[in-house]
Amino acid sequence: MEEKFMKKILYLMRHGQTLFNVRRKIQGWCDAPL
Repeated sequence: MEEKFMKKILYLMRHGQTLFNVRRKIQGWCDAPL
């Protein structure tokens, strides 16, 4: 039996810092301005 492996790539991106990040608030569904 031949094993096949699929190559997977994971990209991690970070947006700019928000006021919520500075205040250590969890953002959730709310769009905080950058």
